[in-house]
Parts: sequence; structure tokens; C-alpha cells
Amino acid sequence: MEKLSVIIGPSITVALITYILTVNVAIVLASLFYLFVFATQVFVALAFESVLSSVFNGTLPSGSFSRTALLMLLDVESPLHNIVTGLFVVCVCLFMTSLLTLLPMATLAAIIFMALKSMFNIRPAFILWNVSKIEWAQWMVAFLATSLLGVTWGIVASIIFSIVLLLKSSAYPSTAVLGVLPGTDVFLPLKLFEQAEELSGIKVFRFDAPLSFANREHFEVSLLKMEYQNVNVAEKINAVIVDCSSVSTVDTSALKLVKRVADKFKERGVMLLFANWRGMDATGRRVMEHLKFDDVVEREHFFYFIEDAIKYAKRQKATIKEKGAAKSESQKEIKADSNATTGDQVVVEMQSNPSLKQSETEVKV
Repeated sequence: MEKLSVIIGPSITVALITYILTVNVAIVLASLFYLFVFATQVFVALAFESVLSSVFNGTLPSGSFSRTALLMLLDVESPLHNIVTGLFVVCVCLFMTSLLTLLPMATLAAIIFMALKSMFNIRPAFILWNVSKIEWAQWMVAFLATSLLGVTWGIVASIIFSIVLLLKSSAYPSTAVLGVLPGTDVFLPLKLFEQAEELSGIKVFRFDAPLSFANREHFEVSLLKMEYQNVNVAEKINAVIVDCSSVSTVDTSALKLVKRVADKFKERGVMLLFANWRGMDATGRRVMEHLKFDDVVEREHFFYFIEDAIKYAKRQKATIKEKGAAKSESQKEIKADSNATTGDQVVVEMQSNPSLKQSETEVKV
């Protein structure tokens, strides 16, 4: 047990680095010949080889970057080259070691360097600089860390940097306010397409990620920012339509925030509608049922298409206007009735009280 506790940490590190190195080298070479590498298949093969090596006291199986580059330079086309290579290594170890004793290490290094030279390509860095600064930064981190610290730390630095970028994209996904192209049912981001027109009193908001605890605050801030930056000041917002085409699931914390946003909109008389609703996965459905989301947002506020949500919002807007007009008419009638009732009461009082009649006559004189 003492030996196991000593070797368990390094064993996990070596296994992880070996797998990543082997898969990445295979993917790079496969891309040159338009082939596809199954990472799971490579994992199973390495695991099986590791078990056999442990039984026969062998070494850890791994893909060699330098040897792979040399074989690619020699245009090897079959795995049978391993047999030839193995026989050659056996012959060298048995009969040719005396000939290689005085061979300088620089000579062996030159052989490896010439083989790796064909795989070293800095041109993608210039392309990525013009296309995507984020991908250029990934390339530079991997290149510098590998060149200065070695392959192991280069892989570690690349993994850490990729995780940071992944967390950033998950926490701050892209959002957009959509407008409709005139004469069509096509909705496009207003910032990217000048032809798109914003609907009067209706905001269409797209969120390009599943709702989770990582991006819930970004979802709320984006909605509030959209409301505060309303360019159509002539008419206030009466409906917000959330395009859920990219929302495939939701977790508990995010759904609680959506409920809070829905309550805020309801207090201000703004309808919160969900369009392009294709339903959630099993986890999202369980979360919605557990938190009783239907009590906050009615089922009739979920639509398969944005056009249906817009039609519903316009009908509700017309209904609210009709109710408001009817209410104002009723208030006018009530006011008129109250004025008429007040006048009748004054006449009755004057008829019943002669002193009031006499004072009115004196005023007229």
C-alpha cells in the first residue's frame, strides 16, 4: 500500500499525458491525409496495451512524436513497418552497438530534428492572427510552453488555457436582439443586418447557449440592458420574446432566475414569451416540474415559432387596449351620471328650501 500511494499520482499524470500526446499526434497526421481519428478507439487500444505490458513487465505504450514524423517522411503505408523496425532494433542491440559507441549525440539529434522539421509549421500563426485573435492566443500558448518547458508542460498549459476559454464562452455566450426582414418571416440580429426592422412594442431576444448557473446572470443583465436601450421610445415594450432555439436544457439556479425575471416583467405589465420552443432534455423537464415553472409562465406562452409568439402578443395588446377603452368609457359614464345626480339633488334642495330660491333671485337682480 505504501508503494501504491507513491506511484498513483505519477501514474495518473503519465497516463493522461501519454493519451493526450498520442491522440493529438494522430489527429495532426490524419488531417494531412484527410483521415479521421476515433479518440475513444485510441483510448481502448492504449488501455489494452497497458494491461498486457503490466503482465509481461513491459514499458508504457505511447505514440512517439519524433518517430511518427520520421515514418511520415519515409511514406510508410502499413503497420507492418513495426516488424521491420523491431527486427532492426534487435540487430542493432545485438551486433552493432560497438559501431555506435563513438557516434556523437548531435548526430542522433540531427536525425530527429530533420524528421521533425517537416512537421513544424508556423504559417497557421499568421493566418490565425488575421482570422481569430483567440485561436492565435491558443496557438502561441501551446507553442511557447512546448518550446520552453517541454511537451508535458506544453500540453498542461494548452489544457488550462482551453478550459479558461471554455468557461468564458459558457459564462458569457453571445446574445442578440432580432428584427424581421420586411415581407418575410426571417429574423436576424439588428446589429449585423441593417435591413432587419424592429417590431413596435415587441422585443425578440436570442440567447445562444443552454441556461445554467454559469450564464444566468449574463441572461438577466442582457435582458435588462435590452430594455434600457430601447430605441423605440415612442411606444413602451409590452412583450419580450425569448428565442430558445439554442436553449436545450436548464438547471435549477438558472430556472429560479428566469422565474424572478418573469415576475419583474409581470409587475411592469410586460409579457414574457418563449419561441422556437422544442422542449428540454430529461434533466430540464424534471427541473421545470419540480420548481412548478408553469405557475409563473403559463403553457400558452410557449410557441414553436417566433411568428406565433408575435401574433399572440399583438392579440393580447389589442385586447388590453379594448379593455382600457371600455374602462375609460365606463368611467366617463359614471362621472356623467354622478354629475347629473348632483344637479338633481341641487334642484330638489332649492325647491324644498325657499330661502335658497330667494337668495338665487337676489343674486340675479
